[in-house]
Amino acid sequence: MRSVTVATIFAVALPLSADEPSARSADGRWRLQADPGAHALRIIDVQAGTVIDRIDITDRRGVPSAIAGILEAPPRRSFIVLLRDVAEAWELVYAPGAERAFDGLVHDYRMGEAIAQRFVWPLRRIVLDEPQQEFLFAPDFAHGIARARDGSLHVVNLHVRRRIETLRVEGEPVIGAGISWVDAHGTVFALPDARLPIVHVIDAQRWRVGRVELSGVSPALRSEGGRIWIEAGGVHRFWQSNELRRAAGF
Repeated sequence: MRSVTVATIFAVALPLSADEPSARSADGRWRLQADPGAHALRIIDVQAGTVIDRIDITDRRGVPSAIAGILEAPPRRSFIVLLRDVAEAWELVYAPGAERAFDGLVHDYRMGEAIAQRFVWPLRRIVLDEPQQEFLFAPDFAHGIARARDGSLHVVNLHVRRRIETLRVEGEPVIGAGISWVDAHGTVFALPDARLPIVHVIDAQRWRVGRVELSGVSPALRSEGGRIWIEAGGVHRFWQSNELRRAAGF
């Protein structure tokens, strides 16, 4: 049996109750931090130790929100901000030369017929169906998966900044305990179930949903040495990506 080497494995667990959610850029230059006691974000120049911008946390209608979590998206050279109280997420792009962002209706920004945001970095609003406090992102941060109140999984595309798929699953997949990776066939997401010895597996090429049934209790997942480690009921096993795909019915 020929195995497929896992090229990249990436997992995200967002803070849900930190007093001051924050994240630092991969180059160490910038820090994005929640402003304590206020619905605001601070952009900090780490080397200078100065705040270069402060952004009030409100949606398009001006409704304020607390911050559920902040993380960096290294492939996009940006930060992702999850908002606790409104149906938006934000992407703040720190990459030099990033295109300006515009709120509201835009007729033709090239002709000066729109008002650009006045933030130091472009702020791209991601429209959600409901507030989300946890996401599992693909390694390239092109997509993220969140669990909706009705139990379905919402797939959000960060390029178009909205939900593109709704996946129906049986059980209670745990977003914060999931992992994602890229193999020879594309991106895969794996989510343990909260109650059952099941791993929910999602093929991001066609957005197919499968499941791997185990024995014992709710499983734990992690990546190690290019393989996927699954533990359930005190028994653990390393899986190659193609093995997990086949077990899920792909």
